[in-house]
Amino acid sequence: MPSETYLTGVVKIHQNCGGQVRLVEDLTQRSVEFSGQCLHCASSKIPKENCIFLYEDDLPGEFTKRDIVETPTQDLQELEWDDRWSCYEDAVDGGLLDQVQEVLT
Repeated sequence: MPSETYLTGVVKIHQNCGGQVRLVEDLTQRSVEFSGQCLHCASSKIPKENCIFLYEDDLPGEFTKRDIVETPTQDLQELEWDDRWSCYEDAVDGGLLDQVQEVLT
């Protein structure tokens, strides 16, 4: 999972919801941990495993982070993490960015 430090070029999407997620520090843990809070459905303590991280530098074509942010939530619901992907690199190689391109066009 990507480092939570300086995630400014990343959009985090709540899987099965399509809402944007912001990472918040979970103060109930002894170590520094982060969980998500969905800005669409208001779910909190979303595990990072239920978020789809989209790095702006990896977006297909001329798409930017702003394009993702401005995409309707119901369209982003179509993005789905494949359980066969064990890391972000697997997802990029396995078709995640193809899903993103379909949603954005």
